[in-house]
Amino acid sequence: MKFEVVQHENAFHEDLMCIKIMEGDYEGVVFQYDNIRLEEDEDEEASISFNFITVDNPEELDLTAKPFIDILGEIMNELLRSFVENADRTDNTKASAT
Repeated sequence: MKFEVVQHENAFHEDLMCIKIMEGDYEGVVFQYDNIRLEEDEDEEASISFNFITVDNPEELDLTAKPFIDILGEIMNELLRSFVENADRTDNTKASAT
């Protein structure tokens, strides 16, 4: 799924970037994630749940449909994967002299 992180004049959260979908059935839709939660079930399986805010929907598409929600999940996974891969992995502990 191609997407871009963009600034948008109609952003709900001024301090958060927007995501613009660049291809497929939802091309042109701009949204922001809202209320992201990491949840763990009784089997210690983790899942992410989130809400989103529509910033721009130029074709007035149904953004409550499962295919759209699945795309938002894929984008979230890609953003998290990219964050983890690009995180500073240096060890900030100092070796003590003996």
